[in-house]
Amino acid sequence: CPLIIWKGLNIRTIKWFRAEQDNKARGDYEYSNQLVNWVANTLQEYNVPIEHFAFDATGMGYHLKGFAKGYPVTFNKGVVQEYDENGNPVTFEQYYNIRSQIIGKTKALLEMGKISCSLDKETIVKYGHKQLHRRFIDILFDEMNIFISTKKNHKIYYRNKEEYKTKFKSSPDLMDAICLRAVFEFDA
Repeated sequence: CPLIIWKGLNIRTIKWFRAEQDNKARGDYEYSNQLVNWVANTLQEYNVPIEHFAFDATGMGYHLKGFAKGYPVTFNKGVVQEYDENGNPVTFEQYYNIRSQIIGKTKALLEMGKISCSLDKETIVKYGHKQLHRRFIDILFDEMNIFISTKKNHKIYYRNKEEYKTKFKSSPDLMDAICLRAVFEFDA
């Protein structure tokens, strides 16, 4: 469960939550408290206001709904209506759901060179359920498959997490966390 600390559109650091007792069920009260306390402490450590905290409100993120001033994102919900500089609704990019919209916005920011990263690409990270030691750059390289799109109901569609896991045999946790930053770039 990565939490990314940003300065503007620059990734400054990534913190990883790991439950103290991995054998606890995800819905367990103690596990939930560990996650909530860890997030609160991490945000405080990096002086991040709650209003600047976006999180996946499904799965483990369900436990974070108490961060009411944050930005909970439920990936299968509808899109956020965006507007141009004259206040007209933007209609040229039609996304299937908010997950697709967030990934599409992140892809555009990356292609324009607006997202950067201060982390050393050779940093070794404990990654995935098996806690394998992997280089940061290798994780990003693998997870860039998140940007493969298709059409669904004539709208731009990016795979949901379960479809991604089925196809690539891993979860795009890091790239999902990176993509959440895009919610603050919507012209809503």
